Amino acid sequence: MMDSYNLFIIYSTSDLPTIVSSIYSYTTSKNQIGPIRKDFTRNQRTGKYSESNRNIILIRNSLFEILVKEGLTETNEFDFLITPYDIRKDNYPPEDSVDHLFFPPKNDSVDIIKKKLAYLSKIKCIEMDEWEVKDEGVVFFSESFPIIERIKIKIILDDIEDGFRVSWCKKKLFHRLE
Repeated sequence: MMDSYNLFIIYSTSDLPTIVSSIYSYTTSKNQIGPIRKDFTRNQRTGKYSESNRNIILIRNSLFEILVKEGLTETNEFDFLITPYDIRKDNYPPEDSVDHLFFPPKNDSVDIIKKKLAYLSKIKCIEMDEWEVKDEGVVFFSESFPIIERIKIKIILDDIEDGFRVSWCKKKLFHRLE
């Protein structure tokens, strides 16, 4: 298995710093761990979000293999269970969208997205020349950047704790910005 970054779900009620600290004890390099975020469940009736015990993380495959050997992919006595994130059909851009990202360009959202993408570039998850953030709230990816990698980045960037959501860019908006 190539040592690329993949998405995983960590089931735990611990806070994010505790989860990351636990994972660091299994690493050979801090660059094996990418961003982590809490996952939230949306109430369809009220539209309100509530915290779940799911945490989404980007880690290198080599680290996941270590966690498998340690038994952390099976029920254990720790408050920690990791499984691969299953990318489903609904994770792909819908027909009315392109495979670039959109976020509301308000407050400091542009800076937040730029910092997160710069971090992903620093740890070699995406190269600096494979993305560009526009002030209008659009993340453009290079044509050669694979769709599956775009999906992973969309999922990890879509963190409601930042105060905004990240979605696929609608075709109408994208064509106005081209």
